[in-house]
Amino acid sequence: MGKSTATLTDVALSTEDGLGIWMVQNAQLSAQNCHVTHSGRSGFALFGFASVNLRNCLVERCVIHGICARGHTKVEIDGCQVLNCGRRGVYGYQNNTLRMTDCTVRGTEDPTRSAVEAAGGREGDSVDVSIKRCTVHSNKGAGIRLRGAVAYRLEENECTGSGEGDLHMSYCEENGSWPKASCEPTGKYDMVQNDQDSAGDVETLPLSGGPAVCGQDVESGKAVGAQSKPKQTA
Repeated sequence: MGKSTATLTDVALSTEDGLGIWMVQNAQLSAQNCHVTHSGRSGFALFGFASVNLRNCLVERCVIHGICARGHTKVEIDGCQVLNCGRRGVYGYQNNTLRMTDCTVRGTEDPTRSAVEAAGGREGDSVDVSIKRCTVHSNKGAGIRLRGAVAYRLEENECTGSGEGDLHMSYCEENGSWPKASCEPTGKYDMVQNDQDSAGDVETLPLSGGPAVCGQDVESGKAVGAQSKPKQTA
């Protein structure tokens, strides 16, 4: 899908070796009540300026990621389930925009990865992520990981029982960035961890302490933990 627009409804798709659906350039896809399963790599892969809107879809048992998006892509998923994927359930990085509402992500198999990850790890990266009323649980790795230059909003989520913690905030040394929240996260996160991608001591960031809880008006430009800096080491 290069510059095309497509709509899928009530479609079941699987592939033994490759990607389930591969989107590049300015491709646009809307899918409803679809089932993407047993992809040999990722179920959905987006590059360039591609965008996808998924509603009430099931993505499961993909070898790599359920949904993976990089570049200036946009992913909107509403009421979807992403289950039992090999590395990550949902992964947005570089300059991706990710919107998740009323979704479930569980059963990822890789203890070194996270079920949902947004990562802005290089100069020029800027990821924008909103996760609302989602359930992320029972993953072998972390539940949600936000890494580097990520603007995030977490509202009314329930994250429990993942093997490496339920919410991670990571500093990226390459671009000197922490994730920044527009408002104080709400919901349940059984384990919260703040860490650093590279070697060296780092000050921890509080989960709370923002200008207001999500769902309320907030003063533009303020962020939870935005002023924390890594410690200087000899």
